[in-house]
Amino acid sequence: MSDVLRNKSEDALTPHEAVLRTFVESAMRLNPDCPGYFYFARCWGSYRLGNYEDTLEALALANMPNYFHVPAIQAAALGQLGRHEEARKAVQDLLALRPDFATAARQEYAKWYDEEHVERVIDGLRKAGLKIAGPQRTALA
Repeated sequence: MSDVLRNKSEDALTPHEAVLRTFVESAMRLNPDCPGYFYFARCWGSYRLGNYEDTLEALALANMPNYFHVPAIQAAALGQLGRHEEARKAVQDLLALRPDFATAARQEYAKWYDEEHVERVIDGLRKAGLKIAGPQRTALA
């Protein structure tokens, strides 16, 4: 997965994300034994671009077992892919780490991402089986 964002235009990334991607990819080339959180940056870029399989590939390399965002993005990607059984397991793992996540998800991600991206993640989490209150959006690409 040398270019995790290879399937879609980088125009979908925000300028900040495009710069971050460049820095992270450069760092990973310089240090193939980079920390797992470098892969987490790939996860989010892939998710934004709708590359949910690539999201899961990068997530598998992140090796951050007690970080609640790992099962959250895993559940969202699996939900988007329609892999419901795996998605429900990821939701269980998420709630074991962060029991309040269904009520905190939107606020948690709104700190870092624009509304469209937040709602795409919420959509994936709902498809995974997480009961999140708030408006249902149906026009997400």
